[in-house]
Amino acid sequence: MMQGDIQWLLLGNSELMRREIIRLDALADGQEVPASVYEVREQWMARSIARAAGMGSGRPGKIVVWLHNDHARYGEWDAGSARVRSTGQFLRERLPGQVFSIGLVMGAGTFADNFRQVRQVAPADTLGLERLFAGAGHRIGWLLLTDTRNPLVARWASAVHTYSRGDIRASMRPGHEFDALVYFDSVFPPTYIR
Repeated sequence: MMQGDIQWLLLGNSELMRREIIRLDALADGQEVPASVYEVREQWMARSIARAAGMGSGRPGKIVVWLHNDHARYGEWDAGSARVRSTGQFLRERLPGQVFSIGLVMGAGTFADNFRQVRQVAPADTLGLERLFAGAGHRIGWLLLTDTRNPLVARWASAVHTYSRGDIRASMRPGHEFDALVYFDSVFPPTYIR
């Protein structure tokens, strides 16, 4: 642990508890939860990642953090009718030019949600990102989105494409939301140690 870690953990946890109380009150009253409530978590994830990388300590480093696409992307994600600014967006603002975000695209299989419930990956659309990767004929694929010298690639990366967001279909503009995409033709949930 680093100096100040206990204070950092207490401050972060108190903010997240405050957020959860506001969220639960809104839900109990049948009201929409405002985006700002969800953004507390996104901001603290970004602050914690920057802190772990040594921002402001004079010892900046590199780290890899695995996040759900909604958190890793640049921009916003949907929480009902609210648009929530993502951890990736907060990191990009905090560390300009130092963040590289990779989105995960899954062809088929199962995954575990936040409650460890196993769920089925949504079937791929005929024009979705999964079909694009599957058409290449490889079980694993990688697409770099930051090199936009080719106007055809730049135009494709700026267009809206559908993809599997777990067990539902969603859409994204890949070049605006990630620096790269990685594809796995099949995924499965972890085995949890009890």
